[in-house]
Amino acid sequence: MNKKEKSFILVGIFVLIILLMVGIYIQSNEKTNIGNQKINISIDDSKLNIFYFYVGQADCTLIINNGKTMLIDAGDKTDGKLIANCLKQLGIEKIDYLIGTHSDDDHIGGMIDVVDSFEIKNLYMPQKEANNQSYIELKKNINIQKIEINDIIKIGEATAIVKWVDNEEKYSDNNSSIVLQLNYKDKKYLFTGDIETKVENELIKQNTLEEIDVLKVAHHGSNSSTSEKFLNAIKPKSVIISSGSTYNKFPNIECLKRILKLVNKESIFITERDGTIWITSDGITVDNIQKLNEINLDGANSQINQNELNSEYLESIQISMFSFFGKTIENIS
Repeated sequence: MNKKEKSFILVGIFVLIILLMVGIYIQSNEKTNIGNQKINISIDDSKLNIFYFYVGQADCTLIINNGKTMLIDAGDKTDGKLIANCLKQLGIEKIDYLIGTHSDDDHIGGMIDVVDSFEIKNLYMPQKEANNQSYIELKKNINIQKIEINDIIKIGEATAIVKWVDNEEKYSDNNSSIVLQLNYKDKKYLFTGDIETKVENELIKQNTLEEIDVLKVAHHGSNSSTSEKFLNAIKPKSVIISSGSTYNKFPNIECLKRILKLVNKESIFITERDGTIWITSDGITVDNIQKLNEINLDGANSQINQNELNSEYLESIQISMFSFFGKTIENIS
């Protein structure tokens, strides 16, 4: 057998291995929408609990501590009933603080179902008018309250500080997003809505950013957010990316590369791959971070294959393959 034949055999074997790995990965990450399934979770609310729900290409986060609750965003319209059902199964009877970071459908689309299902003590959103149906319907049904930069919200023993909000309509919808920093004893968590680099730079200029334990990455891991400068300012130990299979561009590979410069890959959680992420913390020791693959609140997909390989991922795999083959063939030659 000559060298050329050997190289073709190696290429074939490697391609088969890649295809086998992809097939196993997709099969192992297949989730079923919870529908009417029972959620068997025991919550100790003497600790801080944060649920970063899997809602497909959308956002929804629940914070619980000492009998107080905050829900940040509520997925899109197809997720609303699933979110409400899940909250009830978790024992939620009221929501003390409902936060719509901004008016995009993938953040407040499911909110009307939440409003219809629970007693809502307070609803905060940027004072920025929008013409999408989700916002119009929400405004008709509940009073939307104003919130300002530096406002403080108490959630049990945890404190949420408003780091950013645009109430004067100076910025785009994404950049109007409410940004919250949650402090719980020695731990800090940052929730960034869909802010982009422009607002990240404003936050850096304000010189109020602190080092963060967990960052909820802005705009589903878009390349327009999570700049290297911003990451260096907050130095997160772990990151959560809320993304799904509706669009194939999130999280962006360049964004992931920037995150990987500071954060170990084991501390990067992507809801489309890992499912709902549940953090419990005593505020002092290392956070307990669990992957709840069984909690799928993506109403757009009753059954989905997680982390579908989009064109960028395929391109990165191809580049790696060609690099490997090039070196292999060169060695054979």
